[in-house]
Amino acid sequence: MISVRHSAGVMIVVCVLSAAGFGQVDSKSLRAEFGKPINVMTKEVFAAAPHVQLSVSYDPVGQACVLVFLPDHWTKYRNRTQMGNQLEGLLKKAVPDKVRGKKLDEIVSIDGCAGSRMTRYERVDVSDTVFSGVNASCETQMQIEVRFTRKVCASPQ
Repeated sequence: MISVRHSAGVMIVVCVLSAAGFGQVDSKSLRAEFGKPINVMTKEVFAAAPHVQLSVSYDPVGQACVLVFLPDHWTKYRNRTQMGNQLEGLLKKAVPDKVRGKKLDEIVSIDGCAGSRMTRYERVDVSDTVFSGVNASCETQMQIEVRFTRKVCASPQ
């Protein structure tokens, strides 16, 4: 027979353990709510350069699927040309031309002073935000996303 005192102690321990996870979202609770995920990715975030984060999502075997270079907000508007050149350099370092493959096409859409550009290569699509100035030399990108075109990378991240 379990004493009331022992039962109360067990109840307190259960309540404390439950409260430790209260207000958190984890894989187990999301799977319980929505079922098995359609795509399991591992994600890492790097400090690629001062004021620039590189977020990378990997496929199940550890190959990169999506890379996003994102400068912090303050840096974006402080010196657009310098930041654009820095992001372009980081892109070339992380995903060199030989990895991208042959350039297939490029689409640019500008509305007012901002727009986007997507460049398709054999193995990746590169999208960036474009700010347009007086002439083409004033265009700078403020964020770059690289998405590998392998089938395993096609599912939403």
